[in-house]
Amino acid sequence: MRKLILFFLLIYQSSIGQILLKEVESNKLKNNIINSSLNTKNIISDFVQYKHLSFLEKDIISRGNLVYIEPNYIKWDYNYPFNYECIFEKEKLTINNEGNINQIDISSNELFKELNKIIANTLKGDMFDKEKFNIEYYDNSTNYYIRFIVKDTSLIKYFSAFELLFDKNNYGVLEIKILEDENDYTKIVLFNKIINNDIN
Repeated sequence: MRKLILFFLLIYQSSIGQILLKEVESNKLKNNIINSSLNTKNIISDFVQYKHLSFLEKDIISRGNLVYIEPNYIKWDYNYPFNYECIFEKEKLTINNEGNINQIDISSNELFKELNKIIANTLKGDMFDKEKFNIEYYDNSTNYYIRFIVKDTSLIKYFSAFELLFDKNNYGVLEIKILEDENDYTKIVLFNKIINNDIN
C-alpha cells in the first residue's frame, strides 16, 4: 500500500511539473544561487509586471526596465501603460511621475521597507532567511522554483509568501511573485537581462 501511495505521489508531482527537493539538494541549490550572485555588481533587465486582484476579471499589466546597482539601488522605469519611475535607494523612495517628483522615507514604512528588501535580496541572491520564512525548494524540467512562506508575524499582515523562479543554467532569477493572500498577488517576469554592464 505504501509503495502504491508513493507511486501516485510521484505521478502527481510530475503532473504539476515540479518535485520537492530533499535537504541535501536544497542546500546545494541555495549555495549555487548565492555563489553565482557574489560577483554581481549590477543588473539591467526588461520586465513585465502582472497585478492580480480577485475582484478584477483581468490582470493589470505594466512593462518597463529595471536597473539594480549593489548594494541598495533599484530603479523601476515603467513605460507602459504610463511613464513613471520608482527609485529605491538606501531608505528613500523617489517617484518621478512625468516630472512630478515625490520622495518618501521608507525607514518608517514597514511594507515598503520589506518589499524593497525582498527585491534587493532576491537580485543579489541573499534571501534565505529561515527566521522569517519557511523555505521550500522545487525542481522541474527547465527551472528551479523556491517558495518562501512567511512565518514572521510582523510580515504576515503585508503578504503571505513569495515565490522565485530561477534559471537552471546560471541560477539567475527569472520571476518574482509576491502573494498578498491566497487570491491576490504581484508577479514580475524578468527578461533580456544583462549583468555587470557599464552603467553611467
